[in-house]
Amino acid sequence: MAMGDDISASASGVVRTAGNVNNYNWNINGNQVVIDHGNNFCTLYNHMSSVAVKVGQSVTRGQYLGGAGATGAADGVHLHWDTVQCSGHYPIGKFGSYEYPNGFYAGQRITSRNSVPAVWNPSIPSRGDLVAVDSAGVLWNYPANGSGAFEPKHQIGPGWTNAKTVWTIDWNSDGVNDIVTQWSDGILRFYPGRSTGGFYAYQKIGASWNGWEIAPGKLRNTDKYPGMIAKELSTGLLYYYPNASGNWLTTDSRIEIGHGWTNLSINVMDFNYDGNLDVLALNPADDLYAYFGNGAGGFSGNRKVGAGWAFEAIAPTFGFIGSGSRGLQGKALNGDVFYYPVTTTGFGDRFRSAHGFGPFQLANSQNL
Repeated sequence: MAMGDDISASASGVVRTAGNVNNYNWNINGNQVVIDHGNNFCTLYNHMSSVAVKVGQSVTRGQYLGGAGATGAADGVHLHWDTVQCSGHYPIGKFGSYEYPNGFYAGQRITSRNSVPAVWNPSIPSRGDLVAVDSAGVLWNYPANGSGAFEPKHQIGPGWTNAKTVWTIDWNSDGVNDIVTQWSDGILRFYPGRSTGGFYAYQKIGASWNGWEIAPGKLRNTDKYPGMIAKELSTGLLYYYPNASGNWLTTDSRIEIGHGWTNLSINVMDFNYDGNLDVLALNPADDLYAYFGNGAGGFSGNRKVGAGWAFEAIAPTFGFIGSGSRGLQGKALNGDVFYYPVTTTGFGDRFRSAHGFGPFQLANSQNL
């Protein structure tokens, strides 16, 4: 980046800071522009050599803001670009800029991408939504309309090709759906959802999970946060890993909750409407079993609840056909997706809820 290079607006909004006007720390920021994009979400641009906009001016994405520089506390020409809360300019995500979350060292020259994704990352408002990774590794959300159908899809973001499983769950119990991902290299990452849309920077919550099949959920009703139900592939042992902090899994206090699960594929939901999380198990003969949780980290019994479940993916869903409803979305080999309502007496009549999902990997499923 050279002195005077064009700096442009990442997205449309209203200018709140320009140069030294409303700039409360010029000695650090230098010439600064702050753009308010609504919902207490702002972008800032520091150390500029010149500023071409004024406070109160409306700008559009890509509009020229001024030139790159080294004003304020800068050791060289660069742009410090960040996403912040408009109130207090607290970074959204980790400290430092988006590209350099751990900050900078003295004399480091950096180049900002000076842009935001082409599609504003939405949060996942409902666990009735169908979340899926396409063949190009792009993660999409298909919002449920609450009446048994989906609204137009929204892009969450690219770069999910190596995701082994993707789960939508309120991992930190703040009332907003998050994403927990098991990557093919064994890393577990937690992407906290923002109430205003999108996600904060991911946090690593586990490693060496290559040899495991997982499903997040709260198996003990007394736990503050959901934990992880996990099957060790090499032994067939089933464990529950608590999540004591709303972040990293507590591996040293795991609980063995079953054995002989080698040939069973797992998922979780409250199948019998008793308020306790149950474990669903699919065997190689495509029989579906429910292991009924007792709310204390164990099971009260099990029974066969279905046969002929020859699907590539089976994903629990909540609120798809109305508030309080629950069911399973099954993706067939031809890419059709079928919804099976779960009632207090078993399954209701299925119907096709989507089609064309052949090359997609569904979230909230093992993708068999």
